[in-house]
Amino acid sequence: MSGTRYKAPPSVRTPLEKDPEIEEALIKAGFDPNLCMQCGTCTASCLSGRWTAMRTREIMRKAAFGDESVLSDPDIWLCTTCYACYDRCPRDLKVTDAIIVLRNIASERGFIADKHRKTVDILHKTGHAVPINDKIKAIRKELGLPEIPPTAFAYPEEVRKMAQMLFILPPKHEDEEDTQ
Repeated sequence: MSGTRYKAPPSVRTPLEKDPEIEEALIKAGFDPNLCMQCGTCTASCLSGRWTAMRTREIMRKAAFGDESVLSDPDIWLCTTCYACYDRCPRDLKVTDAIIVLRNIASERGFIADKHRKTVDILHKTGHAVPINDKIKAIRKELGLPEIPPTAFAYPEEVRKMAQMLFILPPKHEDEEDTQ
């Protein structure tokens, strides 16, 4: 096997079957689905796509059709937000920003990879994506630095306040497959 992943093409939906939130969010982000000509320049430009199965054009096609399966597609999380797709899009569509809004909608609906969910949990608890553990404290001390940096770690009360306002994820979507 070549390892190539084949996915079902998005189904064409009538305007009443489309997820209106997806199209509205894409347009707000600067990606008018009616202007995308599916040329594939975004896919050819994608740095992540060189190393993964991510195909930007496929993501944008699903989104343009209002196919809500794009929200559970693990590929939307592979975008590095380098903006190469946007820089090279002949229609000047903001593909990267559209993928970011797709991620936001996916998160709101409980479609988020377990690894991302764990990172959000750590942010919620510590204010940082990488917690300061004993090993890091020892390295900092060896370098002559305080064990705890003067960041959110030094202000646990502020982290608690921030945690009340940020990073509240809905429960995992029941149809979501573990993408780990």
